[in-house]
Amino acid sequence: TLRSSSLVLIVGYGARDPDVLPLLQGLDVGRAWWIALGEPSGGLARAFERERRHISNVSSEDLFVAMARRFRIPGREVLPEERAVCSLTGGSRPFYFVDPVFGRIDFPEISEHVFQVIASGDMQRLRGVQQLSLVDLEYPGAVHSRFNHSLGVAHLVRLGLDHIRSIDEGCAALVSPQDYVETIIAALLHDIGHGPFGHVMDTFFERIGEYAHNHETYTTDRIRGEIVAYGLPEILEDLGLDVETIASRAAGAFPDEKCFLSQLIAHYGLDFDRIEYLARDSHFSGIGPSGFNYAIIVNAVVPVQGHRISLSTRESHHLERDCYYLAYDERAVEHSIEPLLLARHLMYRQLYEGEINRAAQLMIAKALEALYRWGEVDPNELM
Repeated sequence: TLRSSSLVLIVGYGARDPDVLPLLQGLDVGRAWWIALGEPSGGLARAFERERRHISNVSSEDLFVAMARRFRIPGREVLPEERAVCSLTGGSRPFYFVDPVFGRIDFPEISEHVFQVIASGDMQRLRGVQQLSLVDLEYPGAVHSRFNHSLGVAHLVRLGLDHIRSIDEGCAALVSPQDYVETIIAALLHDIGHGPFGHVMDTFFERIGEYAHNHETYTTDRIRGEIVAYGLPEILEDLGLDVETIASRAAGAFPDEKCFLSQLIAHYGLDFDRIEYLARDSHFSGIGPSGFNYAIIVNAVVPVQGHRISLSTRESHHLERDCYYLAYDERAVEHSIEPLLLARHLMYRQLYEGEINRAAQLMIAKALEALYRWGEVDPNELM
């Protein structure tokens, strides 16, 4: 029916959606219309121009007015306030999420950048990937997604960057407007490389001897567009962002002398990824409050230049004198950082390394390994 229609109207996030884009490309119509929250990307427009297709964007407000006139109660006109309420374009109302852990999550200065990335297929896929794999077999409430977690990490990174910029002029100069948006976007994308069972896939790759493959490498590959992706590199480029910098920071690599920007996301110790998942996982699993105050930790971050770090620490961690690294105000240690480390210990013992979860993960990893040995599973397609 769709292929023979002369006009197609698609309502959703936009034509970047992985289900919508192939459908539009396969339609034999002169013009396809869709409701998009924001303008289409230049990469998308160019792709359809090459196929000599015409696509038009209809604002949600215009659609609402048209539908209201079509289905309105006789004698009743569309009121201006109804128009405003139903308008979903970026400039008409604040863009934010209501989160059970952190309350309001928003990105005031860069909401359009964040929205365009969230609307991508790579981010939307995370809605179907559970944060805690199979922990819900033992803790039924632990069914939150990697999408929730990624939003939380980006939120904490935004708060941390705002704090750093407020310390003094020197610290503010270290976070340029470009650094600000690219670091938050990197935090948002830091987990898009996770497979359908989360960390189970890392175990699977270890068992088949593919040690180079893990969720970190798949994350950078997705951002760069080297494996199955839904136009993410084009979206980033259209927004004026550097794809390689975002890929490096999302993986915790240090693309420049501002190492602290990457360490906010992945420090392998006191990064905001860890702070977020400890707070969120304890909440949804039902174990109870995490015992540390994330707000105090976020407002204790400070960039420190390498020459101010002891020589022994620099040598043992291969730090450079001129680079800036992530540090914390010592006043936060006693009442927030020590409880954080204790919470991490307890969460691993009670939740992440629970017998039921570990057994279930190993069963799936071994089943996938058997299918791989029999030639029934392609790892890249599975991811």
